[in-house]
Amino acid sequence: MKLEGTIQPEIVLNKSFPYYFASKWFSTISCVKPNRGALIPVVFLGLLLSGCNPTTSTGGSSQGGSGASGGLTCDGVTTGRFELFVDPRLTVSPSVKIAPLTKSGEKIEFTDSKFEDGTTYTYDLAYVNKGQAFAQGGSIFFDSEGSPGFDQGNGKFQIEGPLSQSTADGGPYAGILTVIATVNGQSTTLANICVALAKE
Repeated sequence: MKLEGTIQPEIVLNKSFPYYFASKWFSTISCVKPNRGALIPVVFLGLLLSGCNPTTSTGGSSQGGSGASGGLTCDGVTTGRFELFVDPRLTVSPSVKIAPLTKSGEKIEFTDSKFEDGTTYTYDLAYVNKGQAFAQGGSIFFDSEGSPGFDQGNGKFQIEGPLSQSTADGGPYAGILTVIATVNGQSTTLANICVALAKE
């Protein structure tokens, strides 16, 4: 019941009061849909400030080409008589795309299944640069240790690193090792093998 002359309790919000404007401002913000186009530059700027950069991979290749064993390869060699192959009679260990001969202890072992008494084994070496093979000379597989090529007898022989080219600067280079068997004056090329040479 309303009494005459009595002031009724009534809350009146003074619109000039700061909280009123603050509440109106926040309600307006909450009702506005974000402008995606306007947000894109802001997000991009945030990525830059947070250090988000595209990742990049780097790689290098040596003068012999890129591939296994430190980035060297004999792929693409166009020089005649240096095509890679292994005669079925010859077993090579390790059987890899490119065998390392860059330091002491690295070796390639050979077994000739058609060994005959009196057979001698020799090797020639060429280094590879930009698709070309350059001959470096070679040596015999000796029947005593102390040289790179060692003939163990009965068709078993090996070559041990470090083996390097001698006529070119820089490197490291890939090389092609040619293995030759000679018996009764007849020579047979048994293999052209890709190797990694020690840096000069």
